[in-house]
Amino acid sequence: MKRLINIFKYSTLISIMGLYSLSAFGSFPEEHIIVLTDEKGDTNKLLDKAIGQSIVRILGSKDEYDKNYSFLKNINTKEYIKEYEFLDDSGNSKIKIVIDSRALRNHLLDNNLSITSEDKQAISAWILCKADLKSKSNFDQIKKNCFELKSSLLVLAEQRNIDLFFPMLDTLDISFLELEQKDQLNNSSYLNNRYNTDGSIYCEATLNGNNCFKTLDSIKNNTKIDFDKKFTFSEIFNLVADSIQESKKISINKDSFKPILIEVRNLESIEDYDYAVYELKKIVLLNNLKIISLDNGSTFFSGNLMGKITDLEKLLSRSKTFAINSLDYKEVVIQFNKIPNALSNS
Repeated sequence: MKRLINIFKYSTLISIMGLYSLSAFGSFPEEHIIVLTDEKGDTNKLLDKAIGQSIVRILGSKDEYDKNYSFLKNINTKEYIKEYEFLDDSGNSKIKIVIDSRALRNHLLDNNLSITSEDKQAISAWILCKADLKSKSNFDQIKKNCFELKSSLLVLAEQRNIDLFFPMLDTLDISFLELEQKDQLNNSSYLNNRYNTDGSIYCEATLNGNNCFKTLDSIKNNTKIDFDKKFTFSEIFNLVADSIQESKKISINKDSFKPILIEVRNLESIEDYDYAVYELKKIVLLNNLKIISLDNGSTFFSGNLMGKITDLEKLLSRSKTFAINSLDYKEVVIQFNKIPNALSNS
C-alpha cells in the first residue's frame, strides 16, 4: 500500500490522456487492415473505398452510413491512412491499406455518430442452387450464378469483418425449398439451425437470377424463411448484419456527460495499479479520468461518463480485468482481477 501512496504523491505525472480512450476494450481495434483489388490503378479511389468500409465497421450499420453519406463523403481520407502498399497476388494487383480506426472512430464520435463494439459476428447463408437439367447450358449457367452469388456474399462478409458459413442443404431441406408454391412454406418450412451463428439468410440461385429472403428465428433451434419480400444479396446481407450488430451499439455524446466516481479495489502493487490504469484508458465511455485518493486497497478516480450507464455495464461485464461490485450513474465500484504478467504480455 505504501508503494501506491508514493504513486499518489506523484499523481501530477499521471494523467489519463485523451478525450476518448479507444482501444481493444470491448473490441475497438486501433487499426483496420483492408486489402482491395487494384483493377483500374486509381489509388485515391481505393483509399476512399477502404475508408468507407472502415466507417461501416465502426458504425456497425450500412444503413446509418447511407443516411449520413453527405457528411461522411467529405472526410479527409488521407488523414486516417497510416500506410498502404501494393501487392502481387498470383498475378493480380492488390493494395493493402492500414487505417487508423482509432482516430477515425474519434472523429465520428466528435460528430455525435454512434459506434459499435466490433466483436466478431457470424452469419449462415443458406443457398439453394435450383438446378435446371433441361440442357447443359442451363445447368452451367445456374452453376455459374450460384458460384458468383457465394463469391459476392464472401466479399461483403470480408468488408464488414463477419464470418460467413454456407451450411449444406440435405434432401429434406431441398424437397421443401423447391416447392413452387411458397405460401405452402410460410407456416411449415424450417431449416435446422446447424450452425451457432448470430444471424442467417436464405437465397435461391436460378437461371433468371438470384433472390434472397429474410429468415426468422421462430422456434428454438430452427429458422423460418420469410418469403413475403424478395431482396438482392447485398440488401439482405447488410440488413442482417446491421440487425445483429445493433445490440453492440454504443452512443456517446461529448456535449452531454455526467460526473462519475470510480473505485477500483484490490490494487496491491505498482504493477496492479499500472495495469488497472492501462485497462481503464480503454473504456470508451469514460474521459477526463484523474486519480483523487487512495484508501485501504482502493484507488478512487473522478471522471465523466459520456453515455448510458447500461452501455458502461456491458463493456465492464466483458472485461477480464474488472468485476463489477456495484454500478450506478454516480459511482462505479469494480474489483481488479489479478492477471500474471499482464503488462508484459499486452
